Amino acid sequence: METFEKLMADFPKQFAFEPRVENAERLPKARGFVVGGMGGSHLAADLIKAAEPNLDLIIHKNYGLPTLPIKSELMEKLFIAVSYSGDTEEILDFAEQALVKKFAVTAISKGGKLITFAQKNNLPHIVLPEANLPPRLATGFVTTALLKFMGQEDEIASLRVIRFAIEPNKKIAEVIGNYIPIFYASEKNETLANFWKIIINETSKQPAFANVFPELNHNEMTGFANGDRISDFIFVFIKDEDDQSRIIKRMTMTKQILAELGGKVLDINLTGANRWEKIINSVLLTHWTAYYLARTKNLDPLATPIIERFKDLIKAKP
Repeated sequence: METFEKLMADFPKQFAFEPRVENAERLPKARGFVVGGMGGSHLAADLIKAAEPNLDLIIHKNYGLPTLPIKSELMEKLFIAVSYSGDTEEILDFAEQALVKKFAVTAISKGGKLITFAQKNNLPHIVLPEANLPPRLATGFVTTALLKFMGQEDEIASLRVIRFAIEPNKKIAEVIGNYIPIFYASEKNETLANFWKIIINETSKQPAFANVFPELNHNEMTGFANGDRISDFIFVFIKDEDDQSRIIKRMTMTKQILAELGGKVLDINLTGANRWEKIINSVLLTHWTAYYLARTKNLDPLATPIIERFKDLIKAKP
């Protein structure tokens, strides 16, 4: 596998990927989408939903199928099974159950059992490049493939001209240090807060949490009211100039209260000329921050040994 630095330098090239739909003649026109994905394989769908909140898109992160509307509506939806490795058992189950119910099923993977399943059943599918990436660093490839299935050619074109902020950035990692980060954002940017949490978990191997305004003002903040263990945390506010003024005010007041209680606070400003630029630049900043946090602890930023250990245990026990 390439070094992390090389993978990050090449990340923008992922959006130049030209997805080829195999069995394209069997791809129906859909009015909505149900994407099944686990771990790094659902991150691209999350980002698409953040960029296009009005898109009819359900993201499923479990075995089987989500609780869905009436069957007549489901027949107009496209079920997209996404597994970067192709061997994720929950997503194989998702694809199999969707096919049993005679829904329109497609697949995205670099290979494995999922592509074999798609080929056996003559399903439309996209084979991702064999780039030897951890799934969380393949979001460019998967985003492009998903947008292809969704008929969003204009979105693919817009991603290819994004001005990426790809320069390495150590500053946020230096501030977070050994604190446990809690990422706070508007509900509109919940995906980005969760993305920070997930990447810090996997790349830096440390706890991280996320929540959104205004809901956290009605519960979570009270957990720090007596200052108990607040010094263990750093509260990271993901700020967006396009957020509602009332949300921006809530962030300011919350930051003031937490600081008065002894909490450490940090602002991260979303940057970019449009929504997609803000999202992808935040993604890149997240990856660099998590990388530098891992390096300070002499950890491999690409490896996830506890996940591999868990997979071995799942396979070994009935």
